[in-house]
Amino acid sequence: MVELAPVSPMIMSSTAHEISASACSEHVIPLMLNSIGAHYHMCGDLDSATMHYNVAIDRIFNTFGVDKPKHSSLKNDIEALISQEEILNEASRRFCEMASYAASATPIFDAPHELEQERTASLVASRALEIYVVPGCPTNERSYAPVILHNIGLIFYQQRDLSNAMNMFRLALESLPSSKKEMSILAQSIYHHLGQLYAFQGEFGEAIECFIQEATILHELIEGQTHDFNEDNFSLKISGHDDISELLKGKLEISYFSISKVYFESGLYSEAMICCEELLNFQQAANKSDALEILTTRYNIGRIHHKMNNFKLALHGCLSFVERGSLELGEKHEAILTALHHIGMIQYDANMILASAKTFVRCLAMRRDAYGEYHPKVAETMVELGMVKMEIGSLTCALTVFMRAYDVLNKVPQQDSACCAMVLSYIAQTHCLLSVDMDKALAYYQEVLAMLEDDTGGDNDETEARILSVIGRIYLDLDEVEKAMESFIAAERRKSCREVEFYNSTCVLPGIQYFNPCASVA
Repeated sequence: MVELAPVSPMIMSSTAHEISASACSEHVIPLMLNSIGAHYHMCGDLDSATMHYNVAIDRIFNTFGVDKPKHSSLKNDIEALISQEEILNEASRRFCEMASYAASATPIFDAPHELEQERTASLVASRALEIYVVPGCPTNERSYAPVILHNIGLIFYQQRDLSNAMNMFRLALESLPSSKKEMSILAQSIYHHLGQLYAFQGEFGEAIECFIQEATILHELIEGQTHDFNEDNFSLKISGHDDISELLKGKLEISYFSISKVYFESGLYSEAMICCEELLNFQQAANKSDALEILTTRYNIGRIHHKMNNFKLALHGCLSFVERGSLELGEKHEAILTALHHIGMIQYDANMILASAKTFVRCLAMRRDAYGEYHPKVAETMVELGMVKMEIGSLTCALTVFMRAYDVLNKVPQQDSACCAMVLSYIAQTHCLLSVDMDKALAYYQEVLAMLEDDTGGDNDETEARILSVIGRIYLDLDEVEKAMESFIAAERRKSCREVEFYNSTCVLPGIQYFNPCASVA
């Protein structure tokens, strides 16, 4: 990933000075308000940033019929902001921290979405300053509306106010002249954030369209070396970057990655593979043969091969990432530990059971060391290890591991009841396979059923029917025919809502591949 050049306090101050000195017209006042808002946003003062952005938009569209601020008062505001050296120093520190994080971030498919990461705040805030406006003398204040609406969208985006963020980015896009929607760095940023919002909400088709549009714009900008948006002496430029071409290429890499990840998450693995291979060719053409970006792209290709049951190729990509990536990132890096966990899953699916067991034992020890005992990722690896123990016939060991995973999940903050129910079902299933204490198996399945019935957020009829069917079979084994019939009748009532196919199995919840205890705490 391209490292973003930090913006120093001097640069930010000079930007404000430039606006103040050149603002000879009332038409530039919205731009001045935007500059003040962007600096407040960078400093973490979202309320002040929002207030200045809203005043700018109100002035442009006179939304509420408010009195327009005078040029002289805004000039004083800018000069006061420049004098706050401490605030500007803090803004610079935040930007530098963001740049360092962006450079070290590893874009693997398993990484949390941008909106799920707490450390993303400084990254999002920096985008309000990344695109700045060189003041001219436009005849219409509305020329400044797209960038201001974009920056308001960034605040909503950072606050995870998805609906308002979506509305602001759409308004910003609609405010751009049609001739500029295909050649503007501002349009690229709008499409990027719209794509992220759609992907976060699971609207993959719309997300793909936005990311493809973003990539198209970046291709045109790189090939044409056109980085300004000019109309009536009004320009948009990228601030804080000496090598604009390298920055745009870095953004294009992220765009390729975003497209491939959405294809991957929507189950379109062939399309995801094409995008990843295109990204790999792009990175190799940039002489990044030994770079971390190459390793992560090959890891993502390995994840796609796993989904397509190409286990040998999947292992090659993931093992390379762990072996070489750990030298640069460290063995305890989250991406390395996630990759190691997936290696165990690939080995399990490839019927390399003993190798899988060794990998999960190693991964469990490393995750405990990195996160502590009570963490959802520790529970995730425990459950996988339990499944491997069941496969090799070590049922007592599997039961112990499942019980420990359930204890861990119950002690983590923001526990996910669905994951707890799944682990509890594995505990019940193991008791059934041991055939030692069927009363315990029955009690566990009844607890799972109660947890699902309490879950009002999902459609659990099919799963509840399966559980009731298993409970009925257990009652038959215990010679409690009347209770067995009650359970079967209750299962039939659930079936009436849809066709449910039953199996002579005690595994009643979705397979282990759907187990994700980290989803609720991301």
